[in-house]
Amino acid sequence: MHAYWLPWCFYWFDVFKQSGKFNAWIKGSLILALPIAGGAPLIFIFILLSLCLWSIGLWLNKTVKSKWLLYMCFAFVVALLLNAWKIMPAMDLWQTQPRLVTDDSSISPMVWLCAWLDYPIDSKTPHQWHEISIGFPLILILLALYKIKAIKGFKTWLILSIVVVWINLGNFPSMVNPWYVLHHFVGIFDGIRAPYRIGLISLFAGAVLCVKTLPLYDDKKLIYIILIGFTLSQGLNYFSISNGMVFSPRIETIASVQSKHAVVKLKTEKDLMFPQIQQQNFVVNAYEPLHLTPVGDTLNTFISGASLESFSPKKIDYTATDSMVILNMRYQSQWQLKGQGKLTNHNGLLAIQQASGKGSLSYQNPLFSKGLIISLLTGLVIFALWSLRFRNVFIQLTLEGVINAITSV
Repeated sequence: MHAYWLPWCFYWFDVFKQSGKFNAWIKGSLILALPIAGGAPLIFIFILLSLCLWSIGLWLNKTVKSKWLLYMCFAFVVALLLNAWKIMPAMDLWQTQPRLVTDDSSISPMVWLCAWLDYPIDSKTPHQWHEISIGFPLILILLALYKIKAIKGFKTWLILSIVVVWINLGNFPSMVNPWYVLHHFVGIFDGIRAPYRIGLISLFAGAVLCVKTLPLYDDKKLIYIILIGFTLSQGLNYFSISNGMVFSPRIETIASVQSKHAVVKLKTEKDLMFPQIQQQNFVVNAYEPLHLTPVGDTLNTFISGASLESFSPKKIDYTATDSMVILNMRYQSQWQLKGQGKLTNHNGLLAIQQASGKGSLSYQNPLFSKGLIISLLTGLVIFALWSLRFRNVFIQLTLEGVINAITSV
């Protein structure tokens, strides 16, 4: 759902470009920060890539000056600082448990075109992603391309569109493509799988192209009829394929598996919470294969060498029955032990040496607090600028002063 922020982000930055009102710049920066805060960093990367290509196109067509690129850089920095509370702990986690992804898969231009136009194909993608179908009417694209020469600097936009489509194809042709370079040599892209999802940018670009070109036709009524017809047809097509999703149960029923080990009845948790842990079953990650550093030891239970008293994602209470307590959780240095023993890394798993009696594990990450302070300070600065009576003049003088200082060096 965070993909819906893409057009809103462009809208406010376009308002800023045309009017110079810095309120619009602030709104665009705040919207840019929302996908990360909402747990959709991939959408943030897509929006960031779109804004970069858009800014480069405007600059190459001499629609904006070099200062525009710096304004956009400031917007990216603001979005990152507002999310420092989430980014800093995540970066620490990825340093100790990096997501080891090497995705050199690809699709052919024909598969991409079929997906863009929503024509079903048997081959699909190497990951079987259901998002492969975008659904953009072919007739609208042809009508838009017929009038594309009326757009200022259309050649520049066509070249940038080719770059987006090429990234969308993944590793095609093998090793000689922008996706291979981004995935292997640019840090922010090294943990991304299934590059075909970048086709979201193509959908937005196609919609903008239609908005810019279709009004150039003399017979406006005919264009409106075509648009209404395709909107209805796409809606009916979506309903036909999503009928099973709409009328399926909202909660997936997980079959109860009888554990070979003693069933734990946690004292502080509700009956329906953490059923696998209560049954002493090990927890299976949703991603298969698991793109993380390998673990050298695997348990058949959640905990070994202790009885589990209570569990929550950030706190675990136990009673040791052995001097070595091992949990079926990846080792993280941010876990804190209250009780007798010493935390250790046991072949990649979290363990407690010389354990005795009752103990408690709690997850405390100080980087969250540090990041939260940075985010709050950034938010207060933005709110202060927003609240100033002459905020537009003040922000303009501040930003332009900084930018002029940078460009004059």
